[in-house]
Amino acid sequence: MKLKKLYISNNLTSLDSLAQRDKIINGLQKFNRVSNFSNKMLAELMQCQDDQEKCYILCKRYIHLMDHLFKISNDQNYLKVMYSNDYRRVEQLSMDLKDSLQERYKQLILENNIVNSSELSSVPVSKEKDESPTEKRKFQDKFIGPLDLFNLLQKNQNFLLVDIRPNKHYQACRINCKMGTLINIPEEVIVPGLSANTLGLRLNKSIQEVWEKRDSFDVIVLLDSDTTAYNYLGSKLERLRSFIVEWDTGRQYKEEPVILSGGLKEFVECYPSTVDNSHVFLSQTNCDIDELLDLDSIVYPEAGSVVQMRLKIHEVPVSDSEEDIVDEFITEGREETFTPSVENSSKSFEVNTVVMPPVNKVGAIKPNVDEASVKEILDSNKAAMLLMARKAAKPTFNTEIPKGPPIIRKSLDRKDVKSQNGTRSVVKPIVDRSFKPDNRIGDGFTGLKNVRNICYMNCLLQCLKVIPAIKLSYVTTDRYLSYTTRKPPKINHHLAAVLRELWGGTLSSHKTFYISQFKNRICEFAPIYDKGTHEDCFEFFIFLFTAVSEDCSADLPREMMTESEKAWYGQLQGRSSFWIDSFYFQLKNLKVCCNCRKVNPTYDTDSLLLLSVPNKACHLQNMVADYLKEVKLTDFSCNNCKFTDTIINKKELTVEPEILAIVLKRYMHSGDISNYVKNQAEVDFPLTNLRFGTSRYNLVSIVEHTGTMSHGHYFATVKLDNKRDDWYLFNDETITKYSRPVNDDPRIKISAAGFFYVRNSV
Repeated sequence: MKLKKLYISNNLTSLDSLAQRDKIINGLQKFNRVSNFSNKMLAELMQCQDDQEKCYILCKRYIHLMDHLFKISNDQNYLKVMYSNDYRRVEQLSMDLKDSLQERYKQLILENNIVNSSELSSVPVSKEKDESPTEKRKFQDKFIGPLDLFNLLQKNQNFLLVDIRPNKHYQACRINCKMGTLINIPEEVIVPGLSANTLGLRLNKSIQEVWEKRDSFDVIVLLDSDTTAYNYLGSKLERLRSFIVEWDTGRQYKEEPVILSGGLKEFVECYPSTVDNSHVFLSQTNCDIDELLDLDSIVYPEAGSVVQMRLKIHEVPVSDSEEDIVDEFITEGREETFTPSVENSSKSFEVNTVVMPPVNKVGAIKPNVDEASVKEILDSNKAAMLLMARKAAKPTFNTEIPKGPPIIRKSLDRKDVKSQNGTRSVVKPIVDRSFKPDNRIGDGFTGLKNVRNICYMNCLLQCLKVIPAIKLSYVTTDRYLSYTTRKPPKINHHLAAVLRELWGGTLSSHKTFYISQFKNRICEFAPIYDKGTHEDCFEFFIFLFTAVSEDCSADLPREMMTESEKAWYGQLQGRSSFWIDSFYFQLKNLKVCCNCRKVNPTYDTDSLLLLSVPNKACHLQNMVADYLKEVKLTDFSCNNCKFTDTIINKKELTVEPEILAIVLKRYMHSGDISNYVKNQAEVDFPLTNLRFGTSRYNLVSIVEHTGTMSHGHYFATVKLDNKRDDWYLFNDETITKYSRPVNDDPRIKISAAGFFYVRNSV
């Protein structure tokens, strides 16, 4: 594994200071918030082991979090069952990293001819200067209001204003800063993974000079257009502030940076004369007010409809057939279609751009059009496109990321070409087929070699390959290239290569493949998977999901949001991807106090639906219903009436996933803390129309497991063709066809560990 260069510090003491316990625990006092955050931190540290400094800091933070979790929990045995293995793993990783970093820091001293190691900074980095009775902080809170900034502008003080709006907005309207210093760091350069120092390298020279002196200012004020404490979580301002507070070693700041609440927009409304072009914001405010007052333009959802997230950045495909892809081209209105026309007595094709309404969503109002005539036009265009698609040359997969979205080129005019011998031939129109299906792929009959206990990897890959959206994006087209945003990507391209290999075998000619390159790539970022031990399939799914999602992540738009969307934005830290848009769902929890009847709504997002298996035979649909049913919780302290009483917790699904991944929790603690018992109860499951919220889902693959928690074997049962009811067992290299419906097989009902369902498009 190639290690990244040392860039955060030059000694372990400074790294330890960046993982201070109080700062990590602050704001995460409730048990569920700590546990959720610790799971995300575990996934992050496991995939950044090539960056030893960052990984060491995250390991120490994880240990602090778990220690706190053990301390506040009322069920120590449950926590040890759930987290003891991970805790020991991270603890060992932390010690290994410590030894490695100590050697690397010693080598750094020798390379820089530093004889006395005491010259290195060994004092823990403190971001807050100790306050004496005569020296108080200028601002006591993280957020300041327009009046605070106005007073600061009037005083002859040494302060720095950092405006992170896009440069064109900054040039159009900025604060008149006569006393202090004002700079613009556009939000597009504030990306994850930077420190304050590395951020400075991305700035132009004049801004760099000011940024290098950032710790010399009495106070730093960060601002954008409209961020408040309400939508601060996950914003670019939070990210920039973390660069300064958490990732700026060797700097002594007089005060931690503060945020202008409400941004420039609210400041201009209070003090329009303090900016050089106030009408830019004031006119925008008037437009916002007019829009709010325009009640006739509001489209009200139908009763019982689910909130449709505008913060999804990808339309997740639900089919991979050639006809459906053509339908997608037409209905999205992004591509040019063509119809025959007659001009000057010569036949030709002319390009017409057909702009269709957006894809019909729940509660949308249908336009008043003649559906029969529209269908006739679409069928005609579809037939013409299919004819051209079948005659055109088959596509080849590119190795480079395309520079722009795929389009059908506009040079579609058919021309008669006269050759030298006098004959005429017709030049076929040129079509960009980079997003068209590759008919060279096989039928999916490819088994995988199990080398050093990688059955959990083999099983998961076989299950993922048959999900239509993944197959379309990674196998039959190059769409995954346009999703990729991290350069170079860590795993995304390697995943595509493996999935294409898995579709290479045919019914008449099965293939066998070993995922050596893919596994080696995984182990570069997570050495735990190189030990050859039995691992959990869905833990590996979480790791793989996180890695490819970060390869494809992009900033979510920031606009006027509903409560549900604000929670979605904050919990995803302002980023999304094809994978998040496909797998994630959101639950709204309504906690009703039985004493004062106060309703406290909270939101949870996740990519896995974890269901506990009862001790007797049950049906998956009933387990889903039990998960969503209303429950009573005792010993709950109400924030409103301060009375400890019973509350009613109601769950409501606000965002339904395109792909529903279900995990069955079969392991139970029994007696001794180290003793686990596997629940062998039969679980019935439907092949079609599983209900989750208002949607219906169809089964495409099953994760199966035999054995115990520490020793066992994973294998997959999948449906290769969505148009047929044939199911196949992929047990490493062996492929077997089922002779009866898989949901009638008692063996599968017992061995099923998880399911992948896809939303029914009908």
